[in-house]
Amino acid sequence: MKVIHHEIGNFPPFDVWVCLGECMIIYMHSEGGSIVFQDMIYPIKKGTLCFIKAGKRHYTLQDDPIHYDRSKMFASEEMIQEILSSIPEKNDFYYLFTHHPVIYAEIPPEKQEEVEMIFQEVDESIQSDKSCSEVYVCNWFRLMVYLKQYAIQQEYVPEDVISKAVEYINYNYSQPLSLDDICKEIHISKHYFCRKFKQTMGMTVMEYILKTRIAAAKNFLLLGEGSIGEISDRCGFSSISYFCQIFKQNTGMTAHQYRKNRLKQS
Repeated sequence: MKVIHHEIGNFPPFDVWVCLGECMIIYMHSEGGSIVFQDMIYPIKKGTLCFIKAGKRHYTLQDDPIHYDRSKMFASEEMIQEILSSIPEKNDFYYLFTHHPVIYAEIPPEKQEEVEMIFQEVDESIQSDKSCSEVYVCNWFRLMVYLKQYAIQQEYVPEDVISKAVEYINYNYSQPLSLDDICKEIHISKHYFCRKFKQTMGMTVMEYILKTRIAAAKNFLLLGEGSIGEISDRCGFSSISYFCQIFKQNTGMTAHQYRKNRLKQS
């Protein structure tokens, strides 16, 4: 049994996470960025509740990599099966949690306090009583009910070329990247890949690459890691003038202004 209530911190614009051996529910208290599951991408919003099955990868892509605030609860696959064992297999609830590796739900504002109280109740229970398994299981089930009730409609898409492409871009954004490079890496035709990527991600491949590079540049600027020219090169831009042009187009300010303004706020 493990709960993290209000985990607050900072992290780079994209990290790869894998829930090894445990399922996880994440509740977002803060806004900004996106969370990418296999080849599905969703916005990180206050009140977002996400269920992630054990062993499944997810990425975080920050629009503004400054702060995050979230709560997490973990459960073994055995515990999930125990909860589902009393539910008929033909039931929609059973199907949702056995056939979907990820469930994304947007909790309405009037219900968000109730969801947060679940994490607080479990946290307090663990702090006061180490043998609180009944409370833990009960509250996991309550969160699963919220997930079922407010889940965004989705069709299960198995891990395929999009997730591989996203991972390749995330790890190689600092290098020159072309469609030919990516398609060669994942062994797929350019035409099919471009159409599939836009359909799935809601943006073109090059737009995603640019979004990733800008997010990385913001992070380096905030950390004070290098000059503008060094950051431009480190983030894969062909020239400092192109970097400055694109950065201002995306943020409404120069890189110097962004660094100065954000440091004042922190």
